[in-house]
Amino acid sequence: MKKKLSIKQIIIVLAISLVHLNVMADNVIIPVAGNLFQDFPTANINVFNFILSGSSLVGGLSCLIFGKLMDRFAKKKLLIVAYVIFMIGGICGDLIHTAEYIAVMRALVGVGMGALNGIAIAIISDIFVDEELRSSAMGIFSAMQAVIGTILSYASGALAVINWTLVFRIYLAAIPAFFILIFLVPGDKAPVLVKE
Repeated sequence: MKKKLSIKQIIIVLAISLVHLNVMADNVIIPVAGNLFQDFPTANINVFNFILSGSSLVGGLSCLIFGKLMDRFAKKKLLIVAYVIFMIGGICGDLIHTAEYIAVMRALVGVGMGALNGIAIAIISDIFVDEELRSSAMGIFSAMQAVIGTILSYASGALAVINWTLVFRIYLAAIPAFFILIFLVPGDKAPVLVKE
């Protein structure tokens, strides 16, 4: 008989899936790429390139660093730290309206981008030791990435029509998501939720 995730387990996976607000963070900035060039015509082209794709580069390094840190520190604590770094970079993304400042904030978003997906997958693997349940959990987690990415892209496009700098307000959604992660994601010593 096929094993199914309980409602409690599905809620935990959905909570963990909120890391995709960061993993899909480029979906917020890419729709306004043209506006960046218009607002900062004298900025260095390398700064523009970093704003648009540097977060992925930083994310690659961050993934390796946080992967090693998971050997020494609790995964949930690392999840919280990486999420706070992302929130600072995202929410404060246009606090100072210069291309260089935005590039620095995008680097912070990149730190979270690289760290959060790996940590989330490690937490799911720890929680669901049963392969069948883990597959179901990973399916939900992966599907939520597409859902959240689509929502972020749509919201960014809609806000960019009003004023392109409003796209950074999308990251305010990370505040309630942060508290959901704190309260619903089990700690590393939590009992395994598979024997149901």
